[in-house]
Amino acid sequence: MQPKILVCRLHERIRIENRVDCQWVRSPLCCLFAATTASFELIIICFSTRNRRSLRDDIVELCHCLKSHPVSEEVRVTASMDRPHRDMIRRMADAGLDFVHIQGENGSVDPGFIFNRLTHADGSMRIDRILGQLCPFLTYRPVDDGNELISCGAYRNRMVLGGGRLHHVCETAGHAYCEYFLNPRDRE
Repeated sequence: MQPKILVCRLHERIRIENRVDCQWVRSPLCCLFAATTASFELIIICFSTRNRRSLRDDIVELCHCLKSHPVSEEVRVTASMDRPHRDMIRRMADAGLDFVHIQGENGSVDPGFIFNRLTHADGSMRIDRILGQLCPFLTYRPVDDGNELISCGAYRNRMVLGGGRLHHVCETAGHAYCEYFLNPRDRE
């Protein structure tokens, strides 16, 4: 028997692989309506961290509503995002979310695969584990509604992060060995 999964697809570039028996919606409001009027075993909210700040606020509010509504509070809710974004993940954790799926470079989501990982107690998607891999000094500053500047708070936000350093040090457990993480320059 196929699991009943609700997929909220909030970004067009995200590919959905191996479409199992899923119900699809394209807005936070439609997601909330579907989740509170039918029974699901998993809700997946797919989005890009490059979305407008206002949509990110709506996603956090949706997570809070899903985890506090009596009909959906026991349903596993997973955020599937294109890249790790410490502030967004922290806000979703505060809203009650337990799981995060990082899509990676290919930008695809396989609802059946995610369901199986959660069913078999794969701890790699636990939100606290994902947060533990991200440097706590990551700082996100908006440039405009769709872009932001990522900098190193341990280096007094004077170092802009991107490319290799961001992806291979700051967004991994390897940040624990970073010279800036080990010796933050907060008093110079």
